[in-house]
Amino acid sequence: MRWRTRSLTAALAAVLVLACTGDGPDEGDPAETDAPPDPATILEEDRDAPPEELVVEDRVVGDGQLALVGTAVEVHLGGLRWSDGAEVVWTWAAGQPYGFELSDGRTIEGVEAGIEGMRVGGRRVLTVPPDLAYGEEGAGDVVGPDETLVFVVDLVAVDPDPDPPEPSDEVPGTEDA
Repeated sequence: MRWRTRSLTAALAAVLVLACTGDGPDEGDPAETDAPPDPATILEEDRDAPPEELVVEDRVVGDGQLALVGTAVEVHLGGLRWSDGAEVVWTWAAGQPYGFELSDGRTIEGVEAGIEGMRVGGRRVLTVPPDLAYGEEGAGDVVGPDETLVFVVDLVAVDPDPDPPEPSDEVPGTEDA
């Protein structure tokens, strides 16, 4: 009986240690997404070749409304080029989030796919390969051909029953990028 009690105590202690070490994403700490992220903390300096598939990393797991295909979302997002870390979009600078309907085609495919399944209050980092971004053509002088992009996304709001959005191709925070 003593052996079982010691084993159970050891197992519980191990679980508590793992839970306190922060080996996973934070659980919906709103303070984490109140401030814009530091672009220097998004990309690692010694990064290898970019991934060939979409990579989704939860930094903060939200606990609000779920973003699903067909819902309207408002996000703050910042985008960086993988190749040199240069900023391509930063909505925090504009002071307003970017709103769109998931799957309406107004946002690059990799960002839409990476937002799907997020909850309000969450923060994700998305590494988007060229075939889910701007592909072989790139996007003018801002994004070159076959460029991998890295986005940090804060999900601000979800409307599960959106009115048709006003068409607009302008994303806040892109004016100076």
